[in-house]
Amino acid sequence: MASRRGDNPVPGKINAPADSDSDENLYVGPPTKKQKEQDNTAVVLPDAGISDELALTSPTINVQNIFQINQASISSENTQISSCNDTRIDSSQYTQIGPQNSVSTNGPKVCGKLKKLIDRTQLVIEAWRKTGRKMFIQTPAFRVCQRKIEQSGHVTILGMSGDGKTTLAYELLLQSNRQAIIITDETDWKLIDVSIGQIILIDDILGRFVLEASSKSRWLKHLEAMHAAVLSGKIQFVITSRNTVFSPCKHELLHYDIFCPENVVHLSGNHSECALDISVKLTMLRTYIAHSKFKIALCGNAKDEYLSPPDGAGHAICDLTLNSIAEMESSIGFPMCCRMFVTSPVYFARGSQFFKQPTEMIIREIDRMRESFDDTDKINYFTLACVLIVDNLTDERIDTFGTENSVIKDIAEACRIPKTAPISSEVQMAARRLTDSYLDYTDGRFLFKHNSLVETVFTSFFNSRPKLLIEHCSFYLLENLVTTKNCNAASTVLCELPERCNNSMSARLANEIISGAIERVVVHRIMKDDEFAACFCSHIDKSPLKADILRSTEPHWYSGNATILGWAAPRLNEQFLKRLIELMKDTLTTNEMVREMSTALALACGAARLDIYNLLKFQPGIRIIDDCLPSAGFSGATEIVEDLMKLRRWGFREIWQAVCVAKCQNKDKVIGIILKHSNVQYDASRHRLEDLLDHSLKTGLLKRKDLTYLLYIACHNVKFDIYQIVMAYDNDDLLTDQCLRAAVFGANQTQDKTIVQDLLRKGYQLENM
Repeated sequence: MASRRGDNPVPGKINAPADSDSDENLYVGPPTKKQKEQDNTAVVLPDAGISDELALTSPTINVQNIFQINQASISSENTQISSCNDTRIDSSQYTQIGPQNSVSTNGPKVCGKLKKLIDRTQLVIEAWRKTGRKMFIQTPAFRVCQRKIEQSGHVTILGMSGDGKTTLAYELLLQSNRQAIIITDETDWKLIDVSIGQIILIDDILGRFVLEASSKSRWLKHLEAMHAAVLSGKIQFVITSRNTVFSPCKHELLHYDIFCPENVVHLSGNHSECALDISVKLTMLRTYIAHSKFKIALCGNAKDEYLSPPDGAGHAICDLTLNSIAEMESSIGFPMCCRMFVTSPVYFARGSQFFKQPTEMIIREIDRMRESFDDTDKINYFTLACVLIVDNLTDERIDTFGTENSVIKDIAEACRIPKTAPISSEVQMAARRLTDSYLDYTDGRFLFKHNSLVETVFTSFFNSRPKLLIEHCSFYLLENLVTTKNCNAASTVLCELPERCNNSMSARLANEIISGAIERVVVHRIMKDDEFAACFCSHIDKSPLKADILRSTEPHWYSGNATILGWAAPRLNEQFLKRLIELMKDTLTTNEMVREMSTALALACGAARLDIYNLLKFQPGIRIIDDCLPSAGFSGATEIVEDLMKLRRWGFREIWQAVCVAKCQNKDKVIGIILKHSNVQYDASRHRLEDLLDHSLKTGLLKRKDLTYLLYIACHNVKFDIYQIVMAYDNDDLLTDQCLRAAVFGANQTQDKTIVQDLLRKGYQLENM
């Protein structure tokens, strides 16, 4: 099976500074080794298409469970995450680790950040061993997953919320004889040393609640390398995702070997071989009941209404109810229902009805806490809200609740907590009271027990105090759980933003832009709502930080650094771009405006956005920069290419760049348009590409710095003749990691290993790709 069929990845482009030599500004291709050392930035390969353009950095997000633990651990270091093989890292940053999840003084060296990741994984697995494992039963799904890992080295576990995907994954890690590592972001993958035998868990790879386009696109760039690591025999993968998150991109992902259908296990669904049958459900329910803290007695065939709990038991349940529960289909996973059922007397009292409508009953109970006049319910709801909003809620943080803290005061007011209440001591007791039913106490912090509870508490609080959540909660939750009435989002977990809160949401997005999260703002679903986008632009216009917002930049794979105009050009609609340009004209200098619009024009060409191209090209002072033609040639935008050829006189170098790129992509129609409007004599149908490249290099139409770009194309498309021509020009120093990854990808796709074999003969370590 091919690793991937479809669009080719687009090589990166990083412009030189404005004051550099003019030749530097013409560089088309991935960053050279020298540029990477200067930037100290991880290089990624974006896929073709508007939705797949991504920044080089990823956000730090405080959310629950292992995701929160790992991110807090990594972000606590001031240095930027880079490769473990980076020669600039001082040897004092390394430590020794041994196999079997144990830290020792022998074994290969690993980066200090990786050691911290391993330590955090050990903490999570050990916590699972001590608490959650006692209620785990080996279902058919576990045995299937274990067999697939042994046979193929990887498995993908799909299921609905609460099906036990993460629980199953933890047990797979625990029973493996390999070193376990839990990673939550593609930057973690760059830390992995694939020469060590490891089993890696990527939990909720595509998003915890809904499909995150940015997360998907970032991971897509590493899937071939991940499968290559599996083929080496050193790395095994356990990947989890919700069905509702995986389904929208299922057909795209199944083209990758790491997601091949044979290694995808479905935990739920009528046709799933691993779906729980009645006998397994009964065993699971009885196991949870046996470990319940409020002592539930099993009372045989008697009916519940005639039961009186035996001595020492607080509650009783009969076999008839157990059988009724096991026969039901729930809106959330059966394991999650069992856990809630045996840890909350409120849900246990509902009997089989809880399993019939668990989501509705959980929401109803959370809302009841919110509206209750009982002091215990109020403090319980306040505690859940604090876990949702306050980052890293520890006992030490709770102890400070009595001091002047504006956020805590706002939450307390929303929850109708009296100002004179001893908040700290009450929250300490409430947090422990809610542990097991709603919360986990992990690594000294209170976290929600499950993502479904995050959704429920967020929805409840958002319905009553949306402005408070918009101002103070994690932006990650706002990205994934908030929409507008005009967005037509399919997910049921999304909260609709009230129109009265448009200004508050606009202010939050503006702050995120200033903090450097421009891409995350641009790709937010609500930015496609014209009414909200107009409100957002109006907020920027009135903001005292208007200049800061419009001048803020974020690293972009194509243009080095891009403002919101550059990020929006390939993604958002023409109306939003018009408003944005008017705002920038009032704020930026003429030179700044020309530079930003010219960059945005090149990005629109690379994304084949004809509407944005037509909008920008008529702007006063716009420059049709040299990058536009090669970008349009790569995207195959014939209308843009033809118009560009009429707008300015192009040099031989730009023409030949565009011709070479289009020829490598088999876009002969684009070549015909370029040649029709130029005096370059080249018959695309008759002349071979290798002759074109050889002629271009010898005559200087292409310069040596362009060779990395062409080498990447040759490796990716397994064009060994072109590869030989480029390598003949003694360019080993320009054979970047991107080219090596492209060679592995091409070999997996076509089963042609000529380039890979040649690279191995030259001593390149492709197993790290």
